[in-house]
Amino acid sequence: MEKNYIEHPGNERELIITLSNEELQPLFEKAYREIQPNLEIKGFRKGKVPIGIIKQRFGESVEAEAIERLLSEEFARIIKEDSINVVGQPVIKSIDKEEGSTKASIVFEVVESIELKNYQGLKINEPFHRVTDDEIEHEIYHILINNGDIVEDDEILSDLHLVDVTIREIDPGTNLHILGSKPEKTQVFLHSHSIIPQLKEILMNKRVGDTFRFKPNDYDHYAPDKVFEFTIDKINKIVPKELNDEFVRNYTKERFQTVEEFKDDIGFQIQEQWNQKSREEMERQIMNQLVEMHDFDPPSSMTVNVAQGLFETFKKQYANNLPSDVTFEDMKEDLIPIARNQVKWAMIREEIIKKEDLKVEDYDIEPLAQFESERLNIEKDAAKKNLMNNSRLIDSILSKKVFDIILDFAETTEVPFDFENEQNHHHDHDQDHDHDKNFEHDQSEPSTNEISDKKENIE
Repeated sequence: MEKNYIEHPGNERELIITLSNEELQPLFEKAYREIQPNLEIKGFRKGKVPIGIIKQRFGESVEAEAIERLLSEEFARIIKEDSINVVGQPVIKSIDKEEGSTKASIVFEVVESIELKNYQGLKINEPFHRVTDDEIEHEIYHILINNGDIVEDDEILSDLHLVDVTIREIDPGTNLHILGSKPEKTQVFLHSHSIIPQLKEILMNKRVGDTFRFKPNDYDHYAPDKVFEFTIDKINKIVPKELNDEFVRNYTKERFQTVEEFKDDIGFQIQEQWNQKSREEMERQIMNQLVEMHDFDPPSSMTVNVAQGLFETFKKQYANNLPSDVTFEDMKEDLIPIARNQVKWAMIREEIIKKEDLKVEDYDIEPLAQFESERLNIEKDAAKKNLMNNSRLIDSILSKKVFDIILDFAETTEVPFDFENEQNHHHDHDQDHDHDKNFEHDQSEPSTNEISDKKENIE
């Protein structure tokens, strides 16, 4: 057997394997003997068909299958022997029979070590924000609402109303309910920032039994492009709890005794959110800078796989607002650049991990193991073993260590969060995505049954 590599542009490689007829003949004979016991041909008993007949009737397919099986085995052996890091699925490009031999071409992609640029001394902006009294009051107000009392009302007069509605889709052509469509019952909490403002305005001063029509896409292009009829079924009003020491003791289960202690803790937790947001922004800058610094093409198979994963995530997240027949090919052009940068960053990060010899140590796992041991009522060693087998957790810990090292040597400059970031943070607990608005009740908001007893953490 002979082998020969051909390098193509980028990460594509080609392996040429040449097999002599003398090497292949025993392989073919073995393949014929393997199928003979189960072969049935008219005029012969099962398992008694002569090898000559088998060769005559099935020789081409049997030998082709035997060659492909051998190529698969030989390819795996060769790349291991030559220490080649293959990604994706190798493809047999061609199998050509020549005089006295058979030549096969296998195309595959590799991940090659990249030459790391200097990742020390990056210039990073460190966003900073000091929590204000208004933020603390705003958060406490939401806690008081979420733990408030629910009373029935007959008219919507404020955004503290929780409205039960029945929604029916309207046929624009006939201006009637779509035949066969089922009415949908849901709740709309007017205080939610995810509600379309125009819908909130229409709902004001409505009473039980009132009906109106609304086309959400006129105000939010992410919403369904349909006309809906709303019927008010029930109106509840939320009466926020009064903030006093007694509420604080009950809400925190005696962890805090006074309003001032409670406010200090809320402020601390909000500040932690800002600090985390700052860290995430610095990590984003690091990734962008290092991806831009390293000019190489990542394996296309890896890029496509990541892009397909992005597509599946996007499709699930926006299932209600996407055409049912949308495909990966429809969005591929937009997703590939994003996926490409993600793959590049993953490869750069792996090189830094190798260079810095980063590992997950016992102290990284210890607090989590203790928590899991108590939560699952299992031995701590067993919990630690489970955690060490959690690839996502290990990946997360190693990623943090990479960012820590880079930030330790970075030149950081404190800058204020811009207005947009402040606005996004201000609404974090009301919505997951600024653009993911819907006229239906936002599931991140408390439902009717949850409001009276919900103990919401500041996350």
